[in-house]
Amino acid sequence: MERPVEPPYWVIEAARVAATGSPCQKSKRGAAVYNLNEVDDILEGRARDRAAFFGVPYRETVCQQDSIVAVAHNAPPAGWTCTGSEACRKDCGKLCRHAEERAIHTAGRITSFERLALVHVKVVDGQVVAGGPPSCWQCSRLVADCGIRGIWLYELVSLGELYTSPPGKGGRWRFYEAKEFHRATLAHEGIEL
Repeated sequence: MERPVEPPYWVIEAARVAATGSPCQKSKRGAAVYNLNEVDDILEGRARDRAAFFGVPYRETVCQQDSIVAVAHNAPPAGWTCTGSEACRKDCGKLCRHAEERAIHTAGRITSFERLALVHVKVVDGQVVAGGPPSCWQCSRLVADCGIRGIWLYELVSLGELYTSPPGKGGRWRFYEAKEFHRATLAHEGIEL
């Protein structure tokens, strides 16, 4: 099966809802880890076929929710609060746990990673907005190390792509295999392997 051009809408929505719960006053982020195999089964109708074979009622919403392994948002560690001060904003990435880090940590307690992918979103006023390219070396290192298959980012598009993207979008979904994601992040930081 060819990889889709964007992650499943219900996974995007789970990450978006998680992001809206972030206490961060600088940048609200959310992440959802989901099982690629189960999503493939849902999208190709195999989940429905299995339900029919076993004589079990098929409920697409339940199947969709079951494909999501973990959701999380960015936030300071327990017992700390986001003050929104200039110092807090300046060192936000060092003070807070990132959404993808929290989601991967939770997912790791539940299942193995090789069948999983992660959707990472940025929200403004509750809506998913395009962010920049892979840029957090701590999270890309974690993604590469844990064995997760890859990560979806909703990225800003280049000026040339802006004219061909859907109206009002200004972004596109891109899937990075784990190693590709880490390499792109390191390149963004000026680190060459």
